[in-house]
Amino acid sequence: MPNTANIPKIFTTVYEKLLEKELNIGKVASRKFDSAVKAYGDTVNVPIGFDPTVTAWTGGAVASYEEISSTSVEIKIDSGDSFNFGLEKEDEVQVAGSENLVNQSIARAIYKMRDNMDSDLGGLYVDAGIIANSGSTVTVTEANAYELLQELTILFDEANVPPTMRTAVLPPRYVGFLSVAIKDAYTSDDALKLFGKNYMGNAAGWNIIKSNNVNNNGTVYNPMFLEAGQTFALAVQQNPKVVQYMPETKVSQAYKAVTMYGVKTYRGDKLGTVPVQFSSLLT
Repeated sequence: MPNTANIPKIFTTVYEKLLEKELNIGKVASRKFDSAVKAYGDTVNVPIGFDPTVTAWTGGAVASYEEISSTSVEIKIDSGDSFNFGLEKEDEVQVAGSENLVNQSIARAIYKMRDNMDSDLGGLYVDAGIIANSGSTVTVTEANAYELLQELTILFDEANVPPTMRTAVLPPRYVGFLSVAIKDAYTSDDALKLFGKNYMGNAAGWNIIKSNNVNNNGTVYNPMFLEAGQTFALAVQQNPKVVQYMPETKVSQAYKAVTMYGVKTYRGDKLGTVPVQFSSLLT
């Protein structure tokens, strides 16, 4: 039997910090539900706020109270990733003291895990209740990249989606066209802290997030427009089980981990999309 032991705390800390740092679309998801993830197959309930009725009042007593009942949507914890790698005996000396080799390997694995989570979130565009251009594909160029954002702004205004924290998750080529189309996009230090290195600034009222995980088939892309933190949720296992062990092979030390998660849209009325393609290069 392999000799197993809990991995030193330094590795668990690296694992958790890197996962949060590398998440991209995950940064605009609601993350209030991680503590409810206990086992694969769990169901996490996301409460949905009640919308009270507002009636005219002309003085006197207020009408009888309105009885409300809580509503929720369920996130199924039905996705998971793992890694399991070992170091040969001659590599131990490189790890001793700094553990740099292990940290680098864990960082690469976590980047791939983040990619999978962000890709699943990118697939939630199908839940969008706000569809621009009647769902027909728009060919984005330098001339219309900004105008299309303005069109989404109008659609969100008409749908009474609050302007606070409106966020556009765009593929890199769209961001490239946009950067040529406008020269006066401004950045927010608060948004930069919240969204991280892939925050590209604000344009037409949207915080622009660049992501390679926008859903696409290689030609047509489905960017996402949403109210950050109020549209879809990502529930990820807390304190992932990271184990260091010694297998009965030439490998001296091995490291493995499992992460469970689930994603769910709970306010499709605050989520928009429009299929886009790019037929030309920047000029």
